[in-house]
Amino acid sequence: LFSYFFYAFLLIASERIVKTIKVRYIEAILKQECAWFDTNNPAELSARVNKECLSIQKAVGEKTGTIIMAFAMTLAGLTFAFTKGWSFSLVVMAAFPFIAITTGMMSKVM
Repeated sequence: LFSYFFYAFLLIASERIVKTIKVRYIEAILKQECAWFDTNNPAELSARVNKECLSIQKAVGEKTGTIIMAFAMTLAGLTFAFTKGWSFSLVVMAAFPFIAITTGMMSKVM
């Protein structure tokens, strides 16, 4: 339930941010001199604005939420593990550098 509301609020925030960016972008375009429109294609301009705003929306909404949730779950898992079974948690934490190095090498290969 918390995760759903977290992502919902992040998506709402990203929509608001993108709306503000689009409005400011259009205002900046309208303040340009007439010669600027001769060098830039107006049909290409709207597609470029939409593409950039979509990437910003994905970064703020989905990716930021995923990163925050991953860190929170890791911290909660470690806290739970050390409170319930500290001896096994120490063994797993000792193997963690090996797992991290192996994961980094696999991501580099891929």
